[in-house]
Amino acid sequence: MRALSGISGYALSHNWLLMIEQISSKSPSRRIWHADEIDGMLVGAIAPVDFELAELGRPVVNFTAMRAGQLTTVCPDDQAVGRRAAEYLMALPLRHFAFLGQPDRHYSIDRQAGFTQALEQRGYRCICLVTWPANEIRTWLEQLPKPVGLLVANDFEAAGVLRLCNQLRIEKQIAVVGVDNDLRICENSHPPLSSVDLHIEAVGFEAARTLHAMLQGQSVARVRALPPGEVVERDSTRLAAMDPEVSRALTIIRQNHGQVGGVEGLLQHVPLTRRTLERRFRSTIGRTIQQEIERVRLDHARLLLRTTSLPIGEVAAICGYNSASWFSRAMRAESGLMPSHYRRRYRQAVADGVADAGASA
Repeated sequence: MRALSGISGYALSHNWLLMIEQISSKSPSRRIWHADEIDGMLVGAIAPVDFELAELGRPVVNFTAMRAGQLTTVCPDDQAVGRRAAEYLMALPLRHFAFLGQPDRHYSIDRQAGFTQALEQRGYRCICLVTWPANEIRTWLEQLPKPVGLLVANDFEAAGVLRLCNQLRIEKQIAVVGVDNDLRICENSHPPLSSVDLHIEAVGFEAARTLHAMLQGQSVARVRALPPGEVVERDSTRLAAMDPEVSRALTIIRQNHGQVGGVEGLLQHVPLTRRTLERRFRSTIGRTIQQEIERVRLDHARLLLRTTSLPIGEVAAICGYNSASWFSRAMRAESGLMPSHYRRRYRQAVADGVADAGASA
């Protein structure tokens, strides 16, 4: 389990002795819960076990997306996961979007909410199905308007969707995104599956840090939700059902993070006139060429602001802006936030574990 890597990292740095056990409501190892030498517990808990754990009289932290009602929990921010997937899919040449979720799973409900809300804010509608009978999903996939961007609640189910798409021969018309970035699943799917990285190792590390705080008598939030990473792109979101020249132009723009020498520079790589390419861009993705170039530049800039401590001026230069002030004006016009405010808001969100800074940008 990837969360254990984060837990182990924290434990090693604080000289903890870890005892790893697989537990369930019927497991004989449950007697360990009551052992005097156990100071605290980090668990992947599900009901009804969580109720018994909560009554142990010692600190217990749950680190799974399956939120346990009575336990302190550190988990991914699932609404932010949905928003991240929506932002990624809206950047593709798509007009139709869908969500496939699991009934009675709170993480699926939250991911659906974040996904649909982000789409609605941009004027798009989401077609949702919350069920798992294969025959129902098969019919639903056939009937979806295409090309379509599809978020599936987790990688395991997304891999099953890809198998159905292959059987129906529609795999090039549906851009499928999963959640978890489980390499065992993503890299062995056909085609390989694009997925939202949940930074599960960081969840494990923060769960251990939360337990440490509880052991020291500090008060902690009952639920701490950490923002996700980026969408790790693989072949499942590389659509064939689009204008080939627009596809080529989009690939060039994204590979160069928007630094293509403007529209004229891009035209050197595409055998079309500016007027024709502009028309095809508008009909395919609903944006002009320059709007797409600027959107990709700002996306890259936001990534650098989130993941590095580079000075604002250096971020501006890397992203092709002539000055920090020009970059700041461009970002404020697009998101309402200055670069320094965006970075500060994101870092505060990570520290608090309550929101995704990019969601309100």
